[in-house]
Amino acid sequence: MKGEILFSVNTFMGVRLLAYAAQSGINAKNVTMPDDHTLNVWVRKKDEKAFRALIEKFSLSYKVVSVRGWAKTGRAVKAHAVLAAGVAAGVVIIYLLSLRIWMIDLVNAPDKLYESIRRAGVFVGNKKSEIDVNAVSRLLEAEYPEYAHIGVRIAGVVLKVNCVKAEDAPEVYDIGRTRNLIAKTDGVVESVNVFAGQAQVKSGDTVFKGDVLILGQERAGKDGEVTFVRAEGSVTARVWTEAESAVACTVSKQTPTGRKSTVTEIQTPFFTRKLAGENPFSQCETVVHESRVVGLFFPVRLITTTYIETKSETSLVSEEAARQIAEMSALYKARQKAPGGAEEMRRWTQHTKQSEDTVAAKAVVEWIMEIAIDEQGG
Repeated sequence: MKGEILFSVNTFMGVRLLAYAAQSGINAKNVTMPDDHTLNVWVRKKDEKAFRALIEKFSLSYKVVSVRGWAKTGRAVKAHAVLAAGVAAGVVIIYLLSLRIWMIDLVNAPDKLYESIRRAGVFVGNKKSEIDVNAVSRLLEAEYPEYAHIGVRIAGVVLKVNCVKAEDAPEVYDIGRTRNLIAKTDGVVESVNVFAGQAQVKSGDTVFKGDVLILGQERAGKDGEVTFVRAEGSVTARVWTEAESAVACTVSKQTPTGRKSTVTEIQTPFFTRKLAGENPFSQCETVVHESRVVGLFFPVRLITTTYIETKSETSLVSEEAARQIAEMSALYKARQKAPGGAEEMRRWTQHTKQSEDTVAAKAVVEWIMEIAIDEQGG
C-alpha cells in the first residue's frame, strides 16, 4: 500500500481548502466532515509537504491523526533509528562470533585430553572453517589407543569431543562345560523336573538366591562312578513381593488465583540479562517458554517465564476413600516389583492407621515362576 496520511483540519472553509488543494495538484482522498468546523482528509505521502504548506498559508490549526502504508513504516524507522542501528550491529556481532569456536565440550575424556586438543592446534576462538574435525579425531585416537573411537564435531559455537573407551572382548562361552542350575531368587519350590543331573531340592523346600537346584553330576554304573554333565531341567517356585503405601486424610493443594506475571530474559553462553518483568508472588507455578533468536549460528535464546500465583487450599478425604487409595497404591507398587516371567497367583492387603490423619496399607502378591538359571550366568 502507498503511504497515506490522515489530516484533521480545524476550519469552516473546508470546501474552499479542498478546491485550493486540487488547484495545487494535491490528491485528497476519503474526505469526511464530522462537523461544521472539522475536515478529515487522507493525503498521499508525496503531497504531505505541499498540503502542510497550504494549511499553514491560511493559518489553520491541524493535527495528523493516522498514518498507513509505507509512510507509517518510514516514520517508525525514523523514530527508532538508534534502536534499529543497535539491532543491526548486534546481529553483525553475533554473526561474526558464530564463525568461531567458543566452547570445548569433552565427554568421557581423560583430564589430559584438553592439552592434547591444544597441541593439535585447536583453541577457543579458532575459526570453525580452519578446524579439520576428521584430522583432529585421528590425531587423538593415535595418542589414546585405549579408546575405540574419539568423535570430534562442531555444533554451533561448541566443539564436541566424545570418547568411547575400548572394551575387552567377552569370554567365549563353552556350551559343553559342566554346569549347575542355581536359584535366581528366594522362594518355595513348587515342582522340579530334571532332564540331566541330580535334583538337590524337592517340592516344598525353601531356597535362597544362589542355592544349587540341579547338580551337574550323574552316577554311571553299579560302582557309583560320577559323570559330570551340563545340568538340564526346570524348577518352579512360589515367590512374593510386597509394598506399603500411606494416604493422608487431609490434602493440601495449590489453586491458581488468576493473577499472572511475566519475566523476559535474554540468554547467551556468556551472560543472562533480564529485559523486563518481576515475580511479585510468594506462591506460584512457572511456565517457561524458550525461543531461539539466532539459534542456527550462535546460541542466543529469549526466555519468557510466566509466574502463575497460587494459594493453598485444604480438603478432607474420607477414611474409607483413603483406605481404598492406599490399598490400590500398595498393590500397584507390589506388582511393579514382579520378577520377569512371573505369573500372579494370589494377593493380600492389610490396613493400619498410622495417625489421626493418615491411613496406611500393606500389599503382598504371590507369584509362580521358573527360578533355575545357569550358574555361569546363562
